[in-house]
Amino acid sequence: MCEFLTAVHHKLPVKAVVFNNSAFGLIRLEAESVGLPAFEKGIEFPNPDFAAFARACGGHGFAARKPGELTAAISEAFAVDGPAIVDAVVAADEIPNVPYIDLDTVGHFALAKIKEAVLAVTDR
Repeated sequence: MCEFLTAVHHKLPVKAVVFNNSAFGLIRLEAESVGLPAFEKGIEFPNPDFAAFARACGGHGFAARKPGELTAAISEAFAVDGPAIVDAVVAADEIPNVPYIDLDTVGHFALAKIKEAVLAVTDR
């Protein structure tokens, strides 16, 4: 967020897309990649409206709440002068595209999901 303020201050043509999964970064993915269920209370994150944040900073902000809105939001962001943020809401449980994933990691994800299911029925 501070970097965006710097871009606004210096009128840099920076365009940023925020993959808004309403969680604290990729912590869930990192935990599951080693076979641990994510600690929900530690990663649930009340994300702000990043498009509104961009406008409040003096930049441009666009939102894509549904997949069909993404192309237009990105086009609008690239059409404006100066910095812009596209707040792209994504599914919280969706695994992002990763360049490489090995069989061990897939096994860890499966183990984490099994543990999450056990914890869900045993009321943690």
